[in-house]
Amino acid sequence: MRTPRDQSSDGGAVGSRPRLDARNGLVMLTDLMIWPVSLAIATSFYGNSPTEQLIPVLAVVAVIAQLAIGFATGLYRGHFKRFSFDEAGAVAISAGSVGLLLVTLEFVAANEGRAGQQIVLATSLAACLMFGHRYLRRVRAERIAKATHADMTPVIVCGAGDGGYRASHAMQAAHNSLYRPVALIDDDPARRSGRIGGLR
Repeated sequence: MRTPRDQSSDGGAVGSRPRLDARNGLVMLTDLMIWPVSLAIATSFYGNSPTEQLIPVLAVVAVIAQLAIGFATGLYRGHFKRFSFDEAGAVAISAGSVGLLLVTLEFVAANEGRAGQQIVLATSLAACLMFGHRYLRRVRAERIAKATHADMTPVIVCGAGDGGYRASHAMQAAHNSLYRPVALIDDDPARRSGRIGGLR
């Protein structure tokens, strides 16, 4: 009989302890580097401004805040399925929170009439870059998966509804699957030429 302690050691079990692994660490470092880059681009776009002198300080604050909020939301501890809507929501929350903090600091320190515009631009750019590098990682993972599954038996899934999507996704996600879905077939003419989960 397995004890609760044994059950909690399973990756998908309730009560498991997400940790910072190599993949999460790489994603985290990329997110942290994005903030200084975004602030520098926003500064060059707006040119000379009182905020320009604050950029090094704001960059340090942004990195620390992104790290703290990322861990608080579970973004860097594996709490969310990779490339999921939940992860996207956590990215948006962390970037927006950091941006709001920077706008407040800029307003207090510079107290300019257009305070916040430069930070809003940097925050928007940072969020786009965070989403972008995750999307590129997803595309790369899918290409690797397709190359790995090339020797599997190709199958056509009957039904393009929720059941067909779940079946095809399960075959694509299972490392020991013997089958590789290549298309879906359905009797609904409205679904013709559409794509579901990357399958026609």
